[in-house]
Amino acid sequence: EQVTYQSGDLDLKAWLFVPQGLGEEKRPALVFFHSGFAFDLGAFDSCRSFARAGFIILCPAVRGENGNPGECELYLGEQDDAAAAVRWLAQHPSVDAGKIFTFGHGAGGVLSALLSLHDDLPIRLGGSTGGIYTRVLGPCDCDDHDAPFDDLDPVETFGCDDTFGDA
Repeated sequence: EQVTYQSGDLDLKAWLFVPQGLGEEKRPALVFFHSGFAFDLGAFDSCRSFARAGFIILCPAVRGENGNPGECELYLGEQDDAAAAVRWLAQHPSVDAGKIFTFGHGAGGVLSALLSLHDDLPIRLGGSTGGIYTRVLGPCDCDDHDAPFDDLDPVETFGCDDTFGDA
């Protein structure tokens, strides 16, 4: 089912899977962050084993993708969107808010990993594959926009004057 969740003043799309026949039982939930910079139906294949295990699954799209309002910010605002998606799912009447998990691959893996820095989110565990990027990758190519920061400036890229050499 396509749903809408709020992130700041943005109404953003997400896709929700709720197993049939839950009754009153609250279920564990997964927020799955897709790879790349746009959601496609292939993301559902990555969640199939969680669906078979009875998880409620939310696959959010973030700002600037899939017709959502906003612009690509290369994880700044998108991190807010990811946190908002977790909070939205925690309020679902069938979700056990003590058993919310996050996972993502690639760009979604970055979002899942960044959420581990938020101690105010009801996330039991988070996981990431292929979600660590360095400046070696060069400028961002989110929807043909350059990164919204100077990716050659170590202060803007890493938040300090230290660099990681050539790695």
